[in-house]
Amino acid sequence: MSGERNKAIIFDFDGTIADSFPTALRIVHDLFGWHLSQDDVSRLRGMKTLQILRELHIPLWRAPFLAAKVRRRMIAQMDQIPIIPGLDQTVKLLAREYKLFVVSTNSAANVQAFLRRFDIDTAFVALCGGALPWNKARMLKRLLRAQLLQKADTWYVGDTDMDIAAAHRAGIRAVAVAWGYSNIHILEQHHPEALVFTGEELEQHFRDQR
Repeated sequence: MSGERNKAIIFDFDGTIADSFPTALRIVHDLFGWHLSQDDVSRLRGMKTLQILRELHIPLWRAPFLAAKVRRRMIAQMDQIPIIPGLDQTVKLLAREYKLFVVSTNSAANVQAFLRRFDIDTAFVALCGGALPWNKARMLKRLLRAQLLQKADTWYVGDTDMDIAAAHRAGIRAVAVAWGYSNIHILEQHHPEALVFTGEELEQHFRDQR
């Protein structure tokens, strides 16, 4: 094993590895009757998470309960959710040189089943599920301690402003992916250390870090 294996990459799951955004939208429509047009979706993707809650008239205290409803409904549809194109190969390449982890608001069981379906479950050292969207930093810090990871050698890869903020609160660097739940403008406002547009760019970024 090379010395580079001391370096670690922690992945978000929904919107970063799993292409779950369309499914989440359908569930939201079914559960809450929010008929969002494509223009509405584009506008919401350009907002910070708290702005989205205000736009949809969701009190902050209700957000965890609504998110839990969406997650429960998503369990039955996990076998229909595709992987972000090319991410399976990207993960396999990165696992050769980095320790890989997942920290997600989705359940660990859902994440494990999804990764197994695409034959990349063994690429990850550990999966941490059930994180609160606005408190991922706590789970990231817990993972750093449990796995004896050095902050300077650890990155968090995510697709929202809250992922970037969580990484920075945990004292690690953030890579934002442009294919997930937030658009590039909102991601850039939160100053990730890197912004990538394809799996190939993500793999190249970490190849350059070695």
